[in-house]
Amino acid sequence: MRTQRWIELTAVTVLVLVRSASAAASEFITIDPGGAWARASGVSADGSVVVAWGSHLSSGTDWRWTREEGIVRRPTLTGLNINLPPSLSSDGRVVVGSVGASGFQAYRWPVDDDIELLGVPQGYSDSQATAVSGNGDIILGHSRGPNGIEGWLWTQAGGFEFLPKELGVPSAISPDGRVVVGRSISAGFRWTAEEGIMSLPALSQTERSIPIGLSSDGNVVVGSAASPGRAEAFHWTKEGGIRGLGKLPAYPSHTRSSARAVSADGGVVVGSSYHFGSDVPTDQHAFVWDEVHGMRELETVLRDDYGLTNLHPWGLGDARGISADRRTIIGSAKPGRTNGGDEETWVVYLDEPIGPPLPEFGDYNADGKVGQPDLNLALGKWGVDLPDFAYPWINDLPVGAVGQGELNAVVLNWPAAVGPLDLSLGVSSGALTANYDLKTNGAFIDYTGASPVATLRQQILAGRGGAGFGQPWNGPGITSSTAAAANTADPESRSVGYGENSALPLGPYTTFRGQPVDKTSILIAITRTGDANLDGIVNDDDVTIVSATYAAGVPQPHWAFGDFDYNGFVDDDDVTLLGVFYDPSASPLVAPAEAANHVAAVPEPSSGVLAILGVLAILGLSAIRCSLNRRATVRS
Repeated sequence: MRTQRWIELTAVTVLVLVRSASAAASEFITIDPGGAWARASGVSADGSVVVAWGSHLSSGTDWRWTREEGIVRRPTLTGLNINLPPSLSSDGRVVVGSVGASGFQAYRWPVDDDIELLGVPQGYSDSQATAVSGNGDIILGHSRGPNGIEGWLWTQAGGFEFLPKELGVPSAISPDGRVVVGRSISAGFRWTAEEGIMSLPALSQTERSIPIGLSSDGNVVVGSAASPGRAEAFHWTKEGGIRGLGKLPAYPSHTRSSARAVSADGGVVVGSSYHFGSDVPTDQHAFVWDEVHGMRELETVLRDDYGLTNLHPWGLGDARGISADRRTIIGSAKPGRTNGGDEETWVVYLDEPIGPPLPEFGDYNADGKVGQPDLNLALGKWGVDLPDFAYPWINDLPVGAVGQGELNAVVLNWPAAVGPLDLSLGVSSGALTANYDLKTNGAFIDYTGASPVATLRQQILAGRGGAGFGQPWNGPGITSSTAAAANTADPESRSVGYGENSALPLGPYTTFRGQPVDKTSILIAITRTGDANLDGIVNDDDVTIVSATYAAGVPQPHWAFGDFDYNGFVDDDDVTLLGVFYDPSASPLVAPAEAANHVAAVPEPSSGVLAILGVLAILGLSAIRCSLNRRATVRS
């Protein structure tokens, strides 16, 4: 069986402790900022940040809330005291919205910076922000101009960039900024720069679909299919088309329902079912929908499934947001300004995700188990935006690049019955190349069949940044940030070395970095440059090896033979490196490995190597180090 075990376990151990500590009991919280009413409008992907809007004393106000800080109000903008519902980036760090007096202006409010008004595009009367990308860099909105309402995308670098005019009013954007949905006069739409405009069907010929929410990958749209006098929540996918979600069956008087938000994976929808009378929603009840259970009253689910009895006395009214992991839901109690005009924001934290059982933590292909395909997905999409995963919420990182956290998610939940992990990073067929930072650690690959050592060397070479002197160790392969940092102060002093255990010139190891290894193993470690046998010291053993393998002009692309600069040969440059860093008295970088035997026949040192070592002794190591510094500077 081809396997590989990485000895770096600290990040995984910490992750386990954090997850265990955060598994608190379910909890319902009412957030009352004071004033006449307050309506929830957004929640971060991890459920920690809530934004809302409403009235406070004589003016409108937007605010964000966290457990730690409580309510933080949007900074006051002189003369601009009317506001529209704000939106929140998935990472919870940027609030966007609109403020005005006679006309609105969009704003961007980072959690750690000043609020910024975006202004109004030339020739238009206003600007209104309606949504924001996952990291807060792209704002979606619209403006009124001579041709009616036109949507736009705003970025710090490009300002306002208008979308096709026929799109009308945009309402939501995917975390990566690639997918936009909204409504025109006649229909709902989905738009991407690559695919263009796609009209979203309605449930009947007399209706139009009004998109409101998007899954993280942009492939699931939810909203309301409306016609005069009625409306019905819908769920749309590219593969399955549109379906109506109905209304809460316990309330036959309800004439309308609306989906407000969908979970990151597209599987759970929240919203409200209600009767519409006297121009305001009445008898309104929050719902939750999924494929297995259909539409259910949220209050009943919270009482029966989660044991929450201390809910809002007015009822839950309208559910308006759900976190990426389905464990946080936000809403507003009694929307429609009933109960004396008051309206309060609520948030519920769940000890288990709502809806059908989620795939295992780390199950990126959503087949119900953690296994090699999930690992290959994580490695193959290293550096790619998380929405490309079927379930981007898996590691509570709904936006950003795939990295160590996603790898840890698989490692954390790897079932023992599957066998050891295969982190072969492209060594095996089906495994995909990725970037892996060894830092100060070692690893090994235990394989069957043909040795993957040549592929492994290419991945280390890519991580190194190429052959020769002065490489930065920051490329797309197996690398070490520790080596990169050390080489800044002492050029070429640290490297990622490797060796085929069965082919080590001084014999194979039985244990390596505390792990048992056999002859069909490839050993990998951050070590001192010149340490051919990977024991953490550059000493006489390494001189013996290089003396036996030195042959300038003869291809020998093996670190364990002495190819320390990765140019494919054991030549004068490698001898130079060996001489510069030769120090038998140095402490090992790690605990010494244990060898089965080091009695393999090794030829006597060649005269060429002895001559070069002699020259190094005459010139002095300080002079050689100066030369290496100059060469590293020139080559980098």
